[in-house]
Amino acid sequence: MFSIGGLVLAVLIIAIWLARRPGSGAARRAALIVALLSYGVSTYPISNGMGRLLTPRFGPFQAADVSGGRTVVVLLASSTRTAENWSGERLTVPDRDSADRVAEAVRVYQLLADAWIISSGGPVERPSDEPSGLTMRRALVHMGVPDSRILVESKSLNTHEEALIVATMLSAIRHDHVVLVTSALHMRRSVGAFRAAGIDVIPAVARSSRGVSHWTGLILPSQAGLEEGALLAHELAGQAYYVVRGWYR
Repeated sequence: MFSIGGLVLAVLIIAIWLARRPGSGAARRAALIVALLSYGVSTYPISNGMGRLLTPRFGPFQAADVSGGRTVVVLLASSTRTAENWSGERLTVPDRDSADRVAEAVRVYQLLADAWIISSGGPVERPSDEPSGLTMRRALVHMGVPDSRILVESKSLNTHEEALIVATMLSAIRHDHVVLVTSALHMRRSVGAFRAAGIDVIPAVARSSRGVSHWTGLILPSQAGLEEGALLAHELAGQAYYVVRGWYR
C-alpha cells in the first residue's frame, strides 16, 4: 500500500465512490485521509522521523562495545539489483540498503582484530537469482576484506531463516561475540529474531545513504520519502508478524 500503485488504487476507489455518490461526506473524508497519509509517508522528514521512533537506542558501533575475544560479524542482506545485456550476461550488485550495510561491515571489521564476517542472504525473487550473500561478499572483497575471512550463507529467504541458519554456522566457529550489521529500521526485528534463535548480538547499525538532495524534498513528497515510508510499514508489520509466530524475543 505504501507505493505508487497503492496510492493510485486508493485514489481510483475514491474517485469511483464519489462518481456513484457525489454528495457522500464519507467519501470526501476518505479522500482527505488518503491525501494526508500519502503526504506523511512519502515526505522524507516525516517518514524518517517516524522510523526513528523504532530505533532510539541504536547508535554507531564502537570497538569498545566488544570486550575482547574472538568476534563474528553477521552481515544481513536487503536486496540486490540485476542488469542483463542482450547476450544474457548478468551483473548483480547490492541495492542501496545492502550497500550501506556492506560499508558498515567493513568499518566494523577494520575496528576488530581477527574477526570473521558471515555474509547472509539467499535469492531475492527467483531461485535462479544470485544469492545476496554472494553479491555482498564480492563487495566486501572489493572494499578490502580478505576473502579468507568471509563465510557465506546463501539459503535464507527472510530474517527468521537467516537467524536459524547463522546459528548453525556459529556453532562451528570459535567466537566470544557476535556483531550484527543491518539497517537501523531493520535492527530491532533482527535482534529479536536472533535472540529467539539463541544468539545474543551486539548491534551495528549501518549509516543510511537515503535522503533528499534539494530543499523541496523537505516539504514535498519524494521517492526517498516513499521508500522510507514503505520500509517503515514493512518493519511494523514484520515485527507484529514475528511476535505472533514466536520468532521474536
